[in-house]
Amino acid sequence: MKSKSWGFLPILATGCLLFQIVMDCLGSVVAFPFMHFAMYSEIVRKRETYERYSIVVDGEKLDVRDFRIQHWDHIIAPLGAYEDTRNPLFYSKEIHYLQLGFRELGLVEFAATIPERISNRNYDQATFSRYFKTYLKVVLHREIHHLQVYKEIYSYEGGQFRFLKKVQLV
Repeated sequence: MKSKSWGFLPILATGCLLFQIVMDCLGSVVAFPFMHFAMYSEIVRKRETYERYSIVVDGEKLDVRDFRIQHWDHIIAPLGAYEDTRNPLFYSKEIHYLQLGFRELGLVEFAATIPERISNRNYDQATFSRYFKTYLKVVLHREIHHLQVYKEIYSYEGGQFRFLKKVQLV
């Protein structure tokens, strides 16, 4: 005898699949619990400038060659995320489509709150500096007394990178 309590699963699965297809068609909105194809299908284009982060802990510059790639990713990832949150246009496309969807559902007041719910603009440099120093202390397994983080900007000309400028982040 078939249980009626599980009869909603095919309907739920179909609804999730249709929802994901709609989100993929709208753009770069990622809807849990699925990933969408656009996450891995963007063409890498030549840019005017290229950036990298330089981290100096207690007078010693961290070198990527001293870390396994996964460990280095753990060190660098928060810096990119912090930079993204400082860009007011970073989530603009997603905000637009979410607001459009909620307005269509008749949730106009909720749609108006989407930008504030999604953005992290209240993260200032001092707050991030304290967070990143504590975070690095855990990741590097050592005390940190002095921390400096720079974003170095390069151009690529004639087959070589040319240093343009250095901006202090922390």
